[in-house]
Amino acid sequence: MRLSPAQNIANPSQAENDSPLNTVKNQTPEAKNNNISIFEVIISEVSQQTQLLKQPKNTATSVTNNRQKNSLSAQIVALKSQINLRKQKMANAPKKRVLSTMSTKSHEDAAYLENWRRRIVTLGNIHYPKAANEQKMYGRVRLLIAMRADGSIQSIEILESSGKQILDHGAIKIIRLAAPFQPFSAKMRENTDILEIIRTIEFEKTTRIY
Repeated sequence: MRLSPAQNIANPSQAENDSPLNTVKNQTPEAKNNNISIFEVIISEVSQQTQLLKQPKNTATSVTNNRQKNSLSAQIVALKSQINLRKQKMANAPKKRVLSTMSTKSHEDAAYLENWRRRIVTLGNIHYPKAANEQKMYGRVRLLIAMRADGSIQSIEILESSGKQILDHGAIKIIRLAAPFQPFSAKMRENTDILEIIRTIEFEKTTRIY
């Protein structure tokens, strides 16, 4: 016999008994325990999979950190190498001192500078630029002369020009004609490889230099 829709609504007890909810409620304790075990296994598997998914990220982070550490270590090693190389260059670099009339303090320096000045004046007055004398040119040239320990000249630099090329070139020529100068004393050699002398050459109306 087929029931009408009205009869199904009027008698819901059978439908309720067949529902999944009632099936779970009516299970024996042993069946319920089995269901709990199944859920625990599923949760455990999900947890393990989650850990596996996290593991590559942790590994990647670890690799990145190691790379950063290695890069930093390499930079430190390179920096130490540069510092050591610079120290070696400084240790091997010639010892320089600047000497002028105002900065002379020791007896050794004062004696050397006076001897040097006298030689410049003597040679300068002998080789006074003829063109400057003929054209009545006067003025002063400030020079920096780098001297080696053996009395030879390493370089000459114009610190302050006279404004006249003839006088500037004449001053440099006089310095070169006066070389070589007196060698450094043993005491001067202890702390000086290159002596930079600052000197002003004055071309006066008396056709003399000072």
